[in-house]
Amino acid sequence: MKQEIVKDLRRSEQKEIKGGILPVLLVMTLDAILLGTMGGYIYESFTSDH
Repeated sequence: MKQEIVKDLRRSEQKEIKGGILPVLLVMTLDAILLGTMGGYIYESFTSDH
């Protein structure tokens, strides 16, 4: 009986982890792209001014 409960808990934890990692990775990649483009734009405008 206890083993079945433990197995169910492990399955639910794995589902939550899988669902939780995808949005985090998506946000991180979008963040990296935005930071890269904005950083490049700011650098270009700064070097052209000075």
